[in-house]
Amino acid sequence: MILNLGVDFGTSSTKVFCRDLTARRDQQLSVLAGQGTNKVSVPSTIRIVDGHVWFGQMAEDREGGQVFRSLKVCVACSEGAIACRCSSDGCTTNSGGLTVSGPEGPELVSPRELCSILVAGLLHEATEVARKQAVEASTEAVLVNVAAPLDQVTHESLGGVFQEVLGHATLLREQIINGMLWVDARRLYATVAAQPLQAPETRSFGFFPEAIAAIHAYSESPSAAEGLYALVDVGAGTTAVSFFRLGSVSLQRRASFYASHTEIVGADDMDIALAAALRLKYPDAESGAFDSRSLVRSAKEASADGGIGVGDCLLTSSEAAAALKPVLSRIFEVYVKGFRAAYLKEPRSGLWETLTLIIVGGGSLVPGVSERLLQPPISFVEKRSIQRLALPKGIITPGGEALPVTLLAVGFGLSFVASDIPNYWRPAEVDPLPPRPTVRTRDAWGEDQV
Repeated sequence: MILNLGVDFGTSSTKVFCRDLTARRDQQLSVLAGQGTNKVSVPSTIRIVDGHVWFGQMAEDREGGQVFRSLKVCVACSEGAIACRCSSDGCTTNSGGLTVSGPEGPELVSPRELCSILVAGLLHEATEVARKQAVEASTEAVLVNVAAPLDQVTHESLGGVFQEVLGHATLLREQIINGMLWVDARRLYATVAAQPLQAPETRSFGFFPEAIAAIHAYSESPSAAEGLYALVDVGAGTTAVSFFRLGSVSLQRRASFYASHTEIVGADDMDIALAAALRLKYPDAESGAFDSRSLVRSAKEASADGGIGVGDCLLTSSEAAAALKPVLSRIFEVYVKGFRAAYLKEPRSGLWETLTLIIVGGGSLVPGVSERLLQPPISFVEKRSIQRLALPKGIITPGGEALPVTLLAVGFGLSFVASDIPNYWRPAEVDPLPPRPTVRTRDAWGEDQV
């Protein structure tokens, strides 16, 4: 039996698709159960308590000790690929690592080590669940695909660092388990980190841009129209935008990426803004009533009309929209910055008249996000539309409920075998269009006219 895990490792949460390749590649596709309103996410959290380490939901369910979140951002920050706004305890990335209380006192641990151990722990849990759901009892191999924003995949050093993290995590996933001793986890990491990374042809993992994973099923469809697209991934901690031109189905590399841009703004900022609005409206509420990120997020995700309620405290849809307006403006600015860079590849306004947006990520489910992104990044982008993605029927879900497509698009794309995920042109490989040729004519007097 061969299992392929599509792991959407996010700043705040992780989503996992499992594809059982035993019979056919398009069968036995399932989503691993998670926590929260959508039931398909597990927290990207690691907690160290009394010398033991915990991952995912078990880390969130415990109290005390040290908790580390946003480690994906910490790794990117440590390589200078993104400005840090780390929520982890003791973040001192610029001085060499994160401060962890070890058995012999505080110790600096690099973001890539912590992230490798976290991903290994999450992979262990996902692999165990996938094996239980599989058609056959014995497992021949478990393959893993993970993604990151395009500008981080193509970053001079960060892309290699993420591949190291993933390589170490796949080697450790059978040994890193919830509740183990922290010193043992570090010892195991040190052993694999001292070994060279596996050669590409022998790796059991693949590493792809989130954008190519999200659009894979759509771009491979004969009905996918050629043209300019913007893939906007509004996650919990970051927003990433990638602009690309989709070419003919017959082309070897159908997608040509023009530019990508990522910044730290997303659903976490929405939660903070909504919590601040609730505190302002209800100053007499119990102290800390709105401090729980999961509490505010659950209220937001469960909203039907844009308003939210935490207990007896309510924000109307207009009050919630006012609180979110500054955050949506920051998300839109990420989109505009990406557009400006992409426009340099085809600096002719007529070519950008029509633009199709594909919006994914948990933050995109919030009322007002899609509407804000449909506004033009510049006046000559006149025809704008949103392309809705669809998941295939028959996916095995945790509770049989409908799946939030925008939340799972990346994980679904990653569930394909790595060799089936198409290649693409990176921004550095796409040459800008040359200037228009100068056409000269002669007027009635024989003078040149441009």
